[in-house]
Amino acid sequence: MPWVPSYEGEYPTLGWLALDWMTAYLARPETQEYEPLILTKEQAQFVLRFYELDPITCKRIIQRGVLSRPRGWGKSPITAALACLEGLGPTVPAGWDADGRPVGKPWSAIRKPLVEIAAVSEQQVDTNTWSPLKDMLSFGPATREYPGLDVLEGAIILPYGRIQKRTAAAGSAKGAPAHFVVCDQALALDTLIPTPDGWTTMGDLQDGEIIYGSQGPTRVVKAKPVSLDHDCYEVTFADGTSVVASAGHLWQTKIAESPAAPKIRTTQEMDEDIRRFRIPAAPAQEMAAANHSVPPYLLGLWLGDGTRGKCEIAVGEDDLEATQRALADVGVETWPRRYDMTSDGYGARPTVNLSFSRRLGYQGADRPEVAKALRALDCFESKHIPHEFFAGSIEERTQLVRGLMDSDGSASKTGSCVFVNTSHDLAVGLVRLLRSLGQVTTAPKWREDKRYTEGGKWLVHFTPRLDFQPFALPRKAARVRGHRRGPDWVTITSITPVERVPVRCIAVEADDHLFAFGVAGHLTHNTEEWTKGNGGINLYNKLKNNVLKRGGHLLESPNAYTPGDGSVAENTMAAYQAIQEGRTKSSAGVYYDHREAPAETEMFDDESVLRGLAIAYGDSADIPFCAIHNPPCESPGWVDLQVLADSLQQADTDLQVARADWFNQITHASDAWISSTAWRARFDGSKSVADREMVVLGFDGSRGRAKGKPDATALIGCRVNDGHVFTIGVWEAGDHPNTWATWEPNIVEIEAAIGTAFLQYNVVAFYADPGKDWRSHINAWEAKWGQKVQIKAGPNHPFEWWMTGGRSGLVERAIEQLEGAILNGDMTHDGSSTLTRHVLNARRRFSHSKLALGKENDYSSNKIDACVAAVLAYQARLDALSRVVSEPSSFYMPRKLY
Repeated sequence: MPWVPSYEGEYPTLGWLALDWMTAYLARPETQEYEPLILTKEQAQFVLRFYELDPITCKRIIQRGVLSRPRGWGKSPITAALACLEGLGPTVPAGWDADGRPVGKPWSAIRKPLVEIAAVSEQQVDTNTWSPLKDMLSFGPATREYPGLDVLEGAIILPYGRIQKRTAAAGSAKGAPAHFVVCDQALALDTLIPTPDGWTTMGDLQDGEIIYGSQGPTRVVKAKPVSLDHDCYEVTFADGTSVVASAGHLWQTKIAESPAAPKIRTTQEMDEDIRRFRIPAAPAQEMAAANHSVPPYLLGLWLGDGTRGKCEIAVGEDDLEATQRALADVGVETWPRRYDMTSDGYGARPTVNLSFSRRLGYQGADRPEVAKALRALDCFESKHIPHEFFAGSIEERTQLVRGLMDSDGSASKTGSCVFVNTSHDLAVGLVRLLRSLGQVTTAPKWREDKRYTEGGKWLVHFTPRLDFQPFALPRKAARVRGHRRGPDWVTITSITPVERVPVRCIAVEADDHLFAFGVAGHLTHNTEEWTKGNGGINLYNKLKNNVLKRGGHLLESPNAYTPGDGSVAENTMAAYQAIQEGRTKSSAGVYYDHREAPAETEMFDDESVLRGLAIAYGDSADIPFCAIHNPPCESPGWVDLQVLADSLQQADTDLQVARADWFNQITHASDAWISSTAWRARFDGSKSVADREMVVLGFDGSRGRAKGKPDATALIGCRVNDGHVFTIGVWEAGDHPNTWATWEPNIVEIEAAIGTAFLQYNVVAFYADPGKDWRSHINAWEAKWGQKVQIKAGPNHPFEWWMTGGRSGLVERAIEQLEGAILNGDMTHDGSSTLTRHVLNARRRFSHSKLALGKENDYSSNKIDACVAAVLAYQARLDALSRVVSEPSSFYMPRKLY
């Protein structure tokens, strides 16, 4: 018989059978004695929804589930329990029983079950879901009731099928026949990090700082919290440098002597593999020109063969002409002084002293400026490379290297180069310069040689790469044969376990997620999230495609994501919103269960913090009564809210991270214009805009793009008397890339919406950014409706309000006005998901040193047009308030406006 509800509002679900099965067969994890697994009411409600059935077809409605809660809430145990359930329990619909209740059967009744626990690294799998999963099966009745069940370290062998791990580094998941997938890392703090301003450390990095990526300077978008809970390894490279990294830290690697493509691996995975791996070598570090007072080439030449305390350089007779020419090329005039010299020791050769200080007739203050400048440097009496000369452009640093190498360097017939000098400081300085220029070299090596008064010499060996030319003298430059195969790789020579130390991870604003680290400036990976750079997006897409095409199901359990990171969690939320807003034809069921602390939670108010935490943690909070059910649950949870609240008072607490981790609030990217928390706090669902109320309109348009991803077209209203912002219409392409090349907004529909707004409301101002391809349309609208507005954008064009074209000051003011209204509570909005999405997509940009709004990049599909339209509308409202506007004397509605 068909399904029969037993009470109003009931829906059919296999969830009740699932809950009974879990309690009967699984053990509560992390307990010394067996206890049955009993989910909280909140967790049970998710299970009921996740296994909801269609009352007619008896098929499962939800294919993709998302359970988003704060850290410590209990996501890992419930996802582990669902993995066990999907491997053994009754999760396949089998019709209705005689009473019209749903019946289930295990996957093994129709096919060999395969359940996968997926993460971007092995350590993440083990830490999150795998550990409680093993406890549930090992210590519960399941091992007795299911003969053949074997709980191993790396896999769970089912009587028929298996549960296994899946990571981004574990090879391609394409074709894997999984029917259920659960989609669940850092460097030591003293790791040196090169920056355009010098050196810093991993522990000192802050959000917004500029460091080096594979393509030049890049910005740190998030410096993650410090952790003491990671196994650590010392990773040593062929150039003699080393770094301490966590077991789960990600590296872009390739196998030595193998044509295989590079891939992301963890430290631990490389340690367990007998092959040798390589990571990308450092690129040349871009820096601003320093315009030094002493030409870098001259300084290098003088440091190598100059006379300490004098403006003279010893030069071989054979190199005299070429050296003078090289110095003249950098603006330095020189005068040779030949001396009668005798030699009775090593290295004797005819020499000339080149003076750039004075010739006959020059005295004291009349010396050339370059000589005065060199005398002013702190290296004039004690040779070393001055600190400021490690900065400067690539050309300036290259010229300094050429001066050093022309004086004390040489090249072999094979093109390898060596610098020889008795000064350890100069040798170390040259290594630093070379590494900043993308060259691979070891630390200076000491070689005993009794012919030197110091007893030996320091040698720096390197082979120029990337067409780098370290010489200016033609006879030396001719021998250089640099590597010409593009970015090179440096070999990892050893990975050794060491004691745990404090570590942290950062995220950088670079497409490949690589940043330079250590004294050698090699490249490593930046983030532990499911992103494109660490293979997370690719892994997720493969898992999703495989599981859905088999009629299976996917479960994600993320914490709050950071908008703009491009994570799987963010993409899934976007897919869910697209379904809710009708922007996609997809009918696949997505159940998105996200709860966070209220937006109005005040981080420095103890009572507000505890209330916000209680809502975020729900039944998991250790309080007498839960804050989310009516009547409240009486069973206390396990999360001590007071401990979390007290930690906010610690000086090193990152409040944005705390909002994401503990309050589960989707906050904002570091360059976001408005935070999610601030925007959501202005939502007021009780307000509505009545007919003939005084409003203003803002419009921002796009006609689509022949290439790339199109923007959107938006019409936003704002009520004059209270600043309530509401959405009239937003027109944008679907989310599938196939629609981007051909999409254009429906002009007829847009004009109808504008006409209806003038008909329905008392529109006193309409500010529209003409932008590209819209000016003719806006001019036509001015002809139709321009006489009806009381506030005009300009004397000739009442609607045109340009967001570009030399109006940066006015634009900045308009943006700041709405920003201030949001932060200070002077406006509200209707909660439109589309407007919210566009507002949170907006990034701070600067044009001519003035604030502007932009997308994360020009061709991003994350649109901001509704946000821009809201800025225009709010500016129109302020202009209306500052001028005399009047309500209509009587209710008047024209017969026809368009």
